[in-house]
Amino acid sequence: MLRLELARVEIPGLPPEISWLQPDAARAYDEMQKACGHRLILLDAFRPVLAQIECNRGNDQRKHATPTKSGHNFGWSFDVDFKNTILQFARSGSPELMAASRDRNAVARWMLQFGWYAVKNEGGHFDFLTSFPTVLARIDTMYGEGFALTNHDVQRALNKLVGSNLEIDGDLGMNTHEQMLKADRILDVDDRGDASQWWRRVLAGATAEIVEVTL
Repeated sequence: MLRLELARVEIPGLPPEISWLQPDAARAYDEMQKACGHRLILLDAFRPVLAQIECNRGNDQRKHATPTKSGHNFGWSFDVDFKNTILQFARSGSPELMAASRDRNAVARWMLQFGWYAVKNEGGHFDFLTSFPTVLARIDTMYGEGFALTNHDVQRALNKLVGSNLEIDGDLGMNTHEQMLKADRILDVDDRGDASQWWRRVLAGATAEIVEVTL
């Protein structure tokens, strides 16, 4: 099963289940929050694959992304509530933050000091350390093998996702395909085929195990 090593962080305003970041990103976030001294208000941080799918079904354009192709699904990204963050900066008393509050681009430049890179054309979306394409390459480098589920892994993942009780024999027979159809409805995908590479990737992401890393 795919294992995601993430660190739980205290992010004001976000529920604990999405307050996770990749360890290096979590350290950088804490450093930035301490430097700010005022609430950096976020809308979103870690977004599990199943949550991503639900957002897409609801046509929430702020969160519309391909499951397992988003930095949010791996703890490398967050979305900033610019309106309220800028208000906090304006009230901070810090000359640097007060100056930054007059311009979103200035806020982005301030955040870049701590490794958070603003993604163009995505509003308040930030990726840690580098640009979005590089984050995707990093995801594939770190977790690529975890997406390549064997037939045995597919059956284990199906048992976890749909609560089935398949025998783990590696045979994608009639019983397994019945559970795959149930998973199709949960994952909202059409590219199952004979458990295609893309389908296995989404299934791996949806059933990933989160391993807490202590900072």
